[in-house]
Amino acid sequence: MKKLIIILLCMTATSASFAKHKDGTRPIIEIEKVEAQEVGTPVHRGDNNGDTLQIPGISLNQSRREKWLQVSVEYETRPEWMDRLTLEFYVLMPNPEKEDALFKGVVSYVDIPKGREHAAVMYMHFNSYARNYGRGKIRTAVLAKIDGKVVAVDEDSSLDDPWWENTDVNRCGLLNRLDTPFRVVNEERFESQDPCVWK
Repeated sequence: MKKLIIILLCMTATSASFAKHKDGTRPIIEIEKVEAQEVGTPVHRGDNNGDTLQIPGISLNQSRREKWLQVSVEYETRPEWMDRLTLEFYVLMPNPEKEDALFKGVVSYVDIPKGREHAAVMYMHFNSYARNYGRGKIRTAVLAKIDGKVVAVDEDSSLDDPWWENTDVNRCGLLNRLDTPFRVVNEERFESQDPCVWK
């Protein structure tokens, strides 16, 4: 069965990303949904049933074997255009056999138009996921930043706030979409990733 196993769905109306400013205005960004789920490796098949990424008109299937962790975000922006937006992803991986592990991933987008249903996503490779996830609830936090300043947050409020600052972070565990075989999936849902390295 091609089935996605939903591990966590964070939709909290009381989250900081939905709060109004003190002057009653709405923030320029709202994080609308954060979802963590298992997904199979995308398999792109041509007419001859051979795996490929190059045949026009390819259809997408998913491998039934190895499972990646996918953390996806939907957000709304209100300015007509935004020059640059950085999203920081934090994933706290429970493992009853060893200490819980916190992973961080960062992605930056440029030239973001006003609108809803903007998407961002991070992945954990199936080997890393199999090694680090035991069982239990995966916790997530997503921070939206402009010029280094946090402008929206969606986090698991059942933990101490801000819990991601109080745990040692593995900065190498999460992959952005362009570093995975998911890079060709739903391309038009995503903004352009920042091609520059900003200091």
